[in-house]
Amino acid sequence: MNENQAAGQGKTPLTLLGELKLKLASADGNSGSQNLFRKGKPAVYRKLTEEAAEVWMAWRFESGEDLALEISQLWYYLILLSFYSPEDNTEAEGLFRKLESGLLEEADSEQPAKSLIHACSDLVCGAKAFPAALSEILRHSLKLAGSKRIQLTDIFSHL
Repeated sequence: MNENQAAGQGKTPLTLLGELKLKLASADGNSGSQNLFRKGKPAVYRKLTEEAAEVWMAWRFESGEDLALEISQLWYYLILLSFYSPEDNTEAEGLFRKLESGLLEEADSEQPAKSLIHACSDLVCGAKAFPAALSEILRHSLKLAGSKRIQLTDIFSHL
């Protein structure tokens, strides 16, 4: 049990990063994460874009709890995607560390859902490098969460 779990906070993106690192390095090939990762970036991109659309739908039509779940799933696929490159993984760890410490500010956007979808598209199409796209996606996620008064702990509880 880590200190976040002991404090009743459950997983965080950083603990998930650590768990996935161990899982992907494991010889046990029965994990859904391992299977998806082995299929390659296009398979993870597909899941990422699917989750981005679900974030938008939850923000627009569903409850805050549903939005927190969808944001957590989007973040999961971003974390998984970071493992294709050691540099991207290091960048992801740094950004999630800022997020967890409250140093990552929400986006200054009047259309955060549209901007989140665009940032995901830019990542998938190669128009933006992973670190820049990740930062934008996280910041727009925070803006959407804030609009429904969702706290980080609400999102973390679904990781």
